Amino acid sequence: MKNCYISFILLLFSLNFYSQNTYQYTVESIPYQEFQEQNIIQFNGDDLYSDVINLPFSFDFFGLSNLTELVVGSNADIVFDGSLANTFDPWSFSASVPSPNLPKPAIFGPYHDIDNSGNSSDDIGAVYYGVSGENPNRRFYIFYEDIPHFLGLYCDGFFTTSQIVIHEATGIVDVLIKNKPACLEWHEGKAVLGIQNQEGTQGLTPPNRNTGPWEAYDEGWRFKPTSNFNVVICDVDNDNSEIFNIDDYKTRVLGLFNLDASENTVDILDASNVSVSGDVTISSGNNNFTIVMNPSTDNVQFELTVSFTNCDNDDENDGIPNDMEDANGNGDLGDDDTDGDGIPNYQDDDDDGDTVISEYEIVFGGRSSDNRVNPPTFLDTDNDGIPNHLDMDDDGDGVITMDEDYNGNGDPTDDDVNGNGVPDYLDAAQLSIDDISVNTNLFSVYPNPVDTKLTIEFDSQLQFQSNSMEFKIYDIQGRQVMQLSDSLFDNKAQIDVSSLSSGYYLLVVKNENLLKAKKFVVK
Repeated sequence: MKNCYISFILLLFSLNFYSQNTYQYTVESIPYQEFQEQNIIQFNGDDLYSDVINLPFSFDFFGLSNLTELVVGSNADIVFDGSLANTFDPWSFSASVPSPNLPKPAIFGPYHDIDNSGNSSDDIGAVYYGVSGENPNRRFYIFYEDIPHFLGLYCDGFFTTSQIVIHEATGIVDVLIKNKPACLEWHEGKAVLGIQNQEGTQGLTPPNRNTGPWEAYDEGWRFKPTSNFNVVICDVDNDNSEIFNIDDYKTRVLGLFNLDASENTVDILDASNVSVSGDVTISSGNNNFTIVMNPSTDNVQFELTVSFTNCDNDDENDGIPNDMEDANGNGDLGDDDTDGDGIPNYQDDDDDGDTVISEYEIVFGGRSSDNRVNPPTFLDTDNDGIPNHLDMDDDGDGVITMDEDYNGNGDPTDDDVNGNGVPDYLDAAQLSIDDISVNTNLFSVYPNPVDTKLTIEFDSQLQFQSNSMEFKIYDIQGRQVMQLSDSLFDNKAQIDVSSLSSGYYLLVVKNENLLKAKKFVVK
């Protein structure tokens, strides 16, 4: 390096590909949520692309169909171009999205000069990738954890943790940032969060996240293909008639494409191709409109279809009435799809895709159309501001709910390793071990269950500056029952556990900046 609802369905009607405004995706804010590390990506230096990584499913991106591989950049960009494997990942850039001078076709998550080689900081992090969920709703993710910024002369103590998530069935891209400070003394603190196409002619960023100096904490952004919009508002009186404000909706459309209202225009035409504005009356049946983006230049058109459904219904019988499933609070139920599976929450019985249906993640039973006085009370076990039925990690222990299915039967609700009567996916204090990534995939333990000798084997790609490891073992009451130090040989170590009584235990491993844990059973 330098060393009754009204459903609006917007269908893509026509596209002009010469415009640098991309209408192929929209962008919207989502809550920050965190996946768990699985497979490590070992970079042997700074500013590099990884080996080719094969996707567990085919993915469509900016018109490129059935993509099956990508490379991961050490500067927090992923590129759908296998020819870049093990080549230079540029650290210096000044162009804004879209640009042929930036990596392409790419997801920037966020792209900036970071260095996990150990040259800039003794406290290095790690880059992981993994997959969660079941076909056809799997999510593939890249996890940059505590990556130091390039030191230069000034950026000591600056670290980034972020994730890029791509969704199997829907083509959705999420970028999630836990922390990304700005070190203005190096490369002017430049960073960019967004996506762009194969030519670098079309791209999209969230507001204030294009190339420049910015910082972000606990935020998320979702890029959604625009082949289908589903906007749902409530028919308040259930009288098959509602007032809809066209001007407010124009403003919202500009926001979805991150377009400046002073430089862009939206026109909405009725079924007779007459421009409409202000309040319009929506009646039962189909109400057809056309949205025209920048009519004099881009002339990109979307078809708008309007229909009703009952306001008090609980369409998926999850105990949450439709009008309480407006997760982002914008009055539109059609754009609330927490798990990105293409099913809006008001029609999805598992809103967050954690395999625990929403009905089990609320208190009381919700209400029906004839009981409007007893709405459900929402649980928030980890007090993170995200109710359990929208939270992929209900107890905030760093392990997403679906990965706390320790008996492997597809149901996290019946797993209670420490026998305290609280299912593990709701038990943040399980084994009284805090701030440790439990059930990590960075190493395996075997045999499990074990009689005498427990073998700990690390991923062959993991490299440690020191092979000295510290091991601690805790019982199900959270009491430390064993502590020892040993050195790895061929990335393996053994512990004699013959003195331990039968039961469940947690093995905690510490080395340099590594602190991970794994459960095991003594026969």
